[in-house]
Amino acid sequence: MKKLSLSALAFLTPLVSMFGMSSMAAAQSNITMYGIIDASISREVTGAGGATRMESGIHNGNRLGFRGEEDLGGGLSAVFTMENGFNQDDGTAAQGGRLFGRQAFVGLSSRSLGAVRLGRQYSPVYLAQLTVDPFPGMKGDMTGIRQWFNSGNFRVDNAIAYIAPSNSKFTGSALYSLGEVAGNAAASRQYGFSVGYTGSPLTGTLSHHLTKDNTGADSAKVWFVGGAYDIGIVKFHAAYDKTTGAGRTDIRDAMIGLTVPLRSSKIMASLIRKENKALSNADAHQVALGYLYDLSKRTALYTSAAYVNNEANSGVNAGGVNGAKNKVFDVGVRHTF
Repeated sequence: MKKLSLSALAFLTPLVSMFGMSSMAAAQSNITMYGIIDASISREVTGAGGATRMESGIHNGNRLGFRGEEDLGGGLSAVFTMENGFNQDDGTAAQGGRLFGRQAFVGLSSRSLGAVRLGRQYSPVYLAQLTVDPFPGMKGDMTGIRQWFNSGNFRVDNAIAYIAPSNSKFTGSALYSLGEVAGNAAASRQYGFSVGYTGSPLTGTLSHHLTKDNTGADSAKVWFVGGAYDIGIVKFHAAYDKTTGAGRTDIRDAMIGLTVPLRSSKIMASLIRKENKALSNADAHQVALGYLYDLSKRTALYTSAAYVNNEANSGVNAGGVNGAKNKVFDVGVRHTF
């Protein structure tokens, strides 16, 4: 991680003297450059056959980011984040080729009042999932079987977000996205919120997100609740969500899991059940097991295996084959800087 300190307004000092002002506080800006490079080799076997691939960003998405903060005085700061996603296996840009496809926002942050940010950001419901999923980002996480996240809805464009102050065990955030459709304010808009508790040994979260279609007449709604309980030798995880709307969809997902911390590593396991109440022969379940070993504070090795039993009408992408049993195994390395 590279941090640069800039006296952003120092060049104004001569001008201040010319106008007879006795003093002026030069605002201090801190800019941090950071990133993650994550690569793995995976073996996937589906109803269509098996394939061995080099995959990009399995444990954590590959990124190169810039984060900045300027102290404006009185506990108020200007903040920004620009985060590019890329694929290390072939050097291409991720998120459909966007320059800063992972995140791109600017805003104001107050220690006592919270922060307001404008731009492309993560939805509160996706961040809520990360707090309780034993497989955040790895094979076996909840995004592998949840259709709502498979549609790419965990990042939101044109978003106005509020993040509550983080000076207590309680957390909260809200987001509203402008649909930007002329003559129809409801079309393509999104909004959501999340509230949580981050105490010890209990962590809990409740979140909601709504997405309007491009006419504003139909909407997809997801409710998510989850928690974790850490007793030291093992951490238990549980989550449940319900997605409705968007063509009379009614999908329920339930997850139970655990994390076993070791000296420089941890073992993860989870079971996820997907049930479609609106369609027959459309359920699925996933069993996953993973291991992470920290070589240092910045470098880790990992491996994970997942099995998906996918009914014919489930819509879960088991290697592109519905009604198939999907098995996947990977081993990789992740480095942060």
